[in-house]
Amino acid sequence: MSEHRGDSIRWLDRPRPVWRKIADGLLFILLAGGAILIIRTLSPQTIYSSVHVLDGDSLRDGADEIRLYGIDAPEYRQSCKDGRGNSYACGRLATRHLRQLISNVPVSCQIIDTDRYDRTVGVCSVNGLELNEAMVKAGWAVAYTRHSLSYARAERDAEKAGRGIWQGPFERPENWRQTNQVGLSDRQPPKD
Repeated sequence: MSEHRGDSIRWLDRPRPVWRKIADGLLFILLAGGAILIIRTLSPQTIYSSVHVLDGDSLRDGADEIRLYGIDAPEYRQSCKDGRGNSYACGRLATRHLRQLISNVPVSCQIIDTDRYDRTVGVCSVNGLELNEAMVKAGWAVAYTRHSLSYARAERDAEKAGRGIWQGPFERPENWRQTNQVGLSDRQPPKD
């Protein structure tokens, strides 16, 4: 019996082959992804009935501020360039597009998290249309791949088609915020 225990201890000390390390890593990613999917599926739905659009990826209902999960839209004051190099107010157009998608209809959000600014982060929809994906597909937001890969394909499709901000050169919203030192306190909500 003691020999068997010694063998199992020696077995644990053996170096693992590279293929096994890769397989373990892939298994971990698969399990983590599955856990996220389960959490998203079981997350509570919250209905917001009086939503105001702050910018292309943020909403407010009373005191509740909601950030659309996995996407990053141009800031309200951000400008981009069109295909001819002319500057245009891409942040305002992204805000307008999200406002048009919502059209004063109640918004249903599946809550994912709360961010460092104490905002609710969620996947939101109106009449079955997922707003997060719709903004990226229309080219008025990019996939925020630091937080999620859910919208990377929609971003590639919008880029390929030259929709929204992809019609010309633009600075990614995250980089624009850093360059312009914009924080939540600097943001003025647009009038509806």
